Amino acid sequence: MVRNNLQNQNNDSNASASAFGWDFQTNAAILLMLENIKSAKSIKVEAQTEDIEIKLENNNIIYSQAKSIENIDSTANLLSKLKEGIRTLNNAYNNGDAENLIYITNHSNPFNDKASIQYFIGRTKLGYNELPQKCKEKVARIITQNNYSIDTNKLKVYVLPFYGDDKNNRDKAIKEAVSEFLEQLDIHSPYTPRKMLEIWQRDFFHNATIPNSAIQIKKKEMMWALIAEACNFDRHDKYLQDCDDAIINEIEHKYRAIIDNKTEEFIFINKVLNDFVGYLNNLTWKERTEKFINEEYGKYLNEFDISNIDEYTKNCLVKVILSKIISNRYIIDKIKKGANICD
Repeated sequence: MVRNNLQNQNNDSNASASAFGWDFQTNAAILLMLENIKSAKSIKVEAQTEDIEIKLENNNIIYSQAKSIENIDSTANLLSKLKEGIRTLNNAYNNGDAENLIYITNHSNPFNDKASIQYFIGRTKLGYNELPQKCKEKVARIITQNNYSIDTNKLKVYVLPFYGDDKNNRDKAIKEAVSEFLEQLDIHSPYTPRKMLEIWQRDFFHNATIPNSAIQIKKKEMMWALIAEACNFDRHDKYLQDCDDAIINEIEHKYRAIIDNKTEEFIFINKVLNDFVGYLNNLTWKERTEKFINEEYGKYLNEFDISNIDEYTKNCLVKVILSKIISNRYIIDKIKKGANICD
């Protein structure tokens, strides 16, 4: 009985450590994707070669090993994790397509060297040549002892704080990174960073559970989630003011399904906005918007495969979608430019 209890405790501990590691890996993937969003094409979490692989527009890959320590007070496994990380990054380097090789951890003492801790306090990223001398020597020793061929000019060490039992505390550093990204895009809604973090955590964690390395999260898909949030459904939209609650509920259901699933419909958005820009420029913006939506919505009906819906409800739905695109056109443009999305 004692043995079984101990076994159960060990299993619980292993499961806890695994969940902790997966959560950290997800946050690390979000951070690296946001930092490289302009040059990135797609990302795979738990990829074939490394924990995180970001494919770039030039077809090179950013390879990353994500190593976490659940007990932040412990230094017992720091060097073993570093050695394992460099080993796999060396394997990735030998693929011949490495843009950068990133070792990312949640621990502020990644080299188990007290004198170097000051270099890794908070969210940190250092290239090999920026590391303290003792840290560079440890890396060089690992490479020499194992006859690795890794190019240290491509090697970077990141620290992303992630510790404690409270999720809000664990996510504090990555939430700050998301907030900074949105500020760079000039998007300032106070609720958006938390919402976007939750969406991206869900999507990246799910991607990690898929064994097929070909199934990646494309940059357009990641940024579409941000556009969908900006174009969130509003029950008080003026084009719904004559609808009863039953119709509004139906439109909301269909709207969310469309906006969530049209992940790469940047071409459709461009079509709407280009049509709008050239439409009756002699009118005020408000007059032009209302006239455009009410008179031109019919040309977009075939853009949506909407079943089990009557004509009136479908017309209202398309008008709401057009209204959201036009009213958020500046935010959409900021997102596309900030992420370097070309249609």
